[in-house]
Amino acid sequence: MELLSFSSAHQIRFKGDSLYLNGMDVSGQNSFVSFNVTAAVQDGETILRRLGKFIPVTLNAREADDSTNVYYRLADNTMVLERYTRDGLLLGSWKLFTDIPMNYFSIMSFGLALNGEGTKAAIAMSAYPCLNILDLSTGERESVTFARRTDFESVYDTYRSSFTYPDITSCCGVFTFGDCVCVRTDNVGEGSGDAKSALLVFDWEGNLEYRLLISEDLATYGTVFDPVRRKMYCCTEDDDTLYSYDLSEYL
Repeated sequence: MELLSFSSAHQIRFKGDSLYLNGMDVSGQNSFVSFNVTAAVQDGETILRRLGKFIPVTLNAREADDSTNVYYRLADNTMVLERYTRDGLLLGSWKLFTDIPMNYFSIMSFGLALNGEGTKAAIAMSAYPCLNILDLSTGERESVTFARRTDFESVYDTYRSSFTYPDITSCCGVFTFGDCVCVRTDNVGEGSGDAKSALLVFDWEGNLEYRLLISEDLATYGTVFDPVRRKMYCCTEDDDTLYSYDLSEYL
């Protein structure tokens, strides 16, 4: 199979000495595939590995382990997180948010990340200042807001009543490392000086460990984390400048 088009770069993973880019191939194959970046750079080879079937109305997908994938998608006007085998057998489904119109389902998530064991999922919201942590074993969800001291449900109900975007995006990317869940947001709140965005570091219980302010005017997309060097990479809105941030002191 020749890779012609990725719908988006869903996941970056290190396995052994190789770096892999996982995403949806929309060139007609409609499948979840893994691209060996290291082999492409070193040997000029295009090595693709099929991870699973394409699941309709999927916002994000992640390789959970060597045999299963996790999809965050819209099903019957409900945002759900589902776990499938590589052959498309549904193993588990967790309903998260109900009554979502088709026209607005994309604002329900900007990022999906899993812990190293694939037993917990972190879902950051694109239009809500909220991080949701779901335990895939028990189905329990922990939701934390980071823009105001209110519970998630009231924030969700307020925005859901109109289904309009807030003035600023809430989440610009999410990634995990060890015991930490990291969310980059441009919702920095009051008293942040010249900061234009922030990196919030939570534990897997939803407790805020660090709030790192960022002065650069970064794009609301394209947050990439290198777990080997513990560096975060972001570009400016015009894609003219790439910044790297050393997080080794905090992760």
